[in-house]
Amino acid sequence: MQQINGKIAFGGIAIGKIKEVFKENNVVRRVKIDDTQAEISRFRAAKNQATEELKALYDKAVKEVGEANAAIFEVHQMMLEDEDYLDSIRNIIVAQSVNAEFAVATTGDNFCKDVCGYG
Repeated sequence: MQQINGKIAFGGIAIGKIKEVFKENNVVRRVKIDDTQAEISRFRAAKNQATEELKALYDKAVKEVGEANAAIFEVHQMMLEDEDYLDSIRNIIVAQSVNAEFAVATTGDNFCKDVCGYG
């Protein structure tokens, strides 16, 4: 049995299979950018907008399907507040002078590799 450790999103123990799902046709373009600080600001604005949208989705879902089923939106909000995740995105933008979308996709891929144990 493989044990995977990480940050707690919900208390308790989870037992089950992890399924990796990838869409090969979902490619994020790498775009060279000149102003990394402007790109980080653009990323922050998008992150803030996504956080607000997730809060609204959570509130709506609580009313329609209950708190337990709405919790997935809280988990996504927690990801957007995770400093390791955010630092990785910022570091990729600055070090590689690339667009935020590419930095987010790369960070997501790297985190998945760490958790899923492949790559």
